[in-house]
Amino acid sequence: MKCPKSSLLIVGLLLVGPFPYLAQSIIPTTQAHQLRKSLSRNPLAFELAVPIVRPRQTGREVAEYALSSVLVVLAENGKGKVFSVGSGFFVDADVVVTNHHVIQGASKLRVRIVGHRQAYSVTRIIVSDSTTDLALLRVPGLTKSGIALGDDSRMATGDEIYVIGNPEGLEGTFSKGVISGIRSIDGRSYFQITAPISPGSSGGPVLNASGEVIGVAVASWRTGQNLNFAIPVFYVRSLLSRRASNEVGAAEKPAVSGSSENVRSDINKRRPASETEIKDLMEYKEKARLNPRSAEASFKLAEAYRRWYHKLEAIQSYKRAIQLKADYPEAYYGLAESYSMNLFSALEGPEESVRDATMALDSYKAAIRIKPDYAEAHIGLGRCYSRLQRDDEAIAALKVALHLNPRSEHAYFLLGLIYRGLEQYPEAVETLKQVVRINPHDCGSHAMIAEWLGNLHQLDEAITYGKLAVQCPSSGSVGTGWSELTQLYRESRQFREGVSYFNRFITQLKAELTALQSKGVRGFEPVERNRKLAYAYYSLGLLRVELGEKGLALEQYKAIRALGKDGGLFDSLANDLFNSIYK
Repeated sequence: MKCPKSSLLIVGLLLVGPFPYLAQSIIPTTQAHQLRKSLSRNPLAFELAVPIVRPRQTGREVAEYALSSVLVVLAENGKGKVFSVGSGFFVDADVVVTNHHVIQGASKLRVRIVGHRQAYSVTRIIVSDSTTDLALLRVPGLTKSGIALGDDSRMATGDEIYVIGNPEGLEGTFSKGVISGIRSIDGRSYFQITAPISPGSSGGPVLNASGEVIGVAVASWRTGQNLNFAIPVFYVRSLLSRRASNEVGAAEKPAVSGSSENVRSDINKRRPASETEIKDLMEYKEKARLNPRSAEASFKLAEAYRRWYHKLEAIQSYKRAIQLKADYPEAYYGLAESYSMNLFSALEGPEESVRDATMALDSYKAAIRIKPDYAEAHIGLGRCYSRLQRDDEAIAALKVALHLNPRSEHAYFLLGLIYRGLEQYPEAVETLKQVVRINPHDCGSHAMIAEWLGNLHQLDEAITYGKLAVQCPSSGSVGTGWSELTQLYRESRQFREGVSYFNRFITQLKAELTALQSKGVRGFEPVERNRKLAYAYYSLGLLRVELGEKGLALEQYKAIRALGKDGGLFDSLANDLFNSIYK
């Protein structure tokens, strides 16, 4: 299926280097007394300020702690038909967090606890914010404990995370991954994560190694099976503070006074400002005031504005730095990044988008004139050209970036997506092969190569890459590549070869499990192999059905059942295989 051009372009934006993300609000001591006064009436207000710190947990312990507080969210139209299914989780006894887009346009909302049949009606949408894509729902009759909120400001690229959601009806799927980047889009920060966010998982919790919520699953771009994103929990706290303010009353709202008032007037009105943000901006504004002829001071102020997503103020400060120092490539690059801030946002109309893309192009080019080997600027140039559908120029710019930095995964990946959008599959495949050459453990890229080779009818090579995808360390959690590999065996009618492969894989996995058990290993590793076993049994069963061997397929169904429970994943795979056997 051809990917929408807009999806390719959005991915291109998100693949540009990491941006600092929003830290959680730090409640000043001047507010602590007011919050303690309201604690008896509104315990949540104090929890917002002082999150409980939980010890590090095993994957199994995180799942046991959090799964019972995760829900399936069902949005119905005026005729009572479910048109949207998502995920949500408790943050208070009867308060649920989900995505705004999951509930948008619904005439009625219902929720079910994962693994349960009884549905409960949502009586009130407490807050729903399209800008942050978050919503708070009230569900009387359910008194589950809320999952503890963590500190997203402590998270960094490479940190371990877990995601719980309901992808494609597989309720309670528990996946492990890492934060693979911290990205900026539409003036807000996102975690890019390796754990999957398939349809039905939007609104689910993203947890740290202690089982605390550090984000909310929001989107996955199908152009890259490893491109999954989460909203930092900072924004959830902002929403909860709005609820808390409403319940506590105006007297409990934090006061603003002194020099911070001027900074608050600069704050983007689309979201509340944290005290950390205000302190950061005040510091750099003061340094720029004390050093009005310092290009470096203006540049650092501009960087702070861009860090906190204040587009206009960032542009003004970068321009000031350039006025003071004309040959400042980093300032031109920052200016271009600021112009690019909303290129992919519905906040900008077509004319504004073209204008900003043109301004960004000019600034990237200025940075390159001063510093010709500025690889990141060439990538930005390619991204803007792609946004303007000037694909030939985008490809040329990215090739220059790769000449300067032959190990840039981002440049190769974006180039591959552009080729894919142009339906130039051979070029797309060869480009993405460079990504997996640099990062052999990129499960999503292996699966994409398998899919694109399948489109070229190069089925044998496609199967080779499909095998690499399912053999990735995290493929049991994410399920990446399993359905693609099974489909490739079907399309090539290599049913016996597929059966032989999955039988060998099952034998290997069982041997690894036995070795782990003999060593007394618990936690993620055996759980991961059990999930891989479930997928392998499922794929083997489907191929047995293709061969007309229903009795042997039923054995695979029984094998999945014998694995026990895994948040609904095993049940869902077993039921789907059973239906395939007897359809």
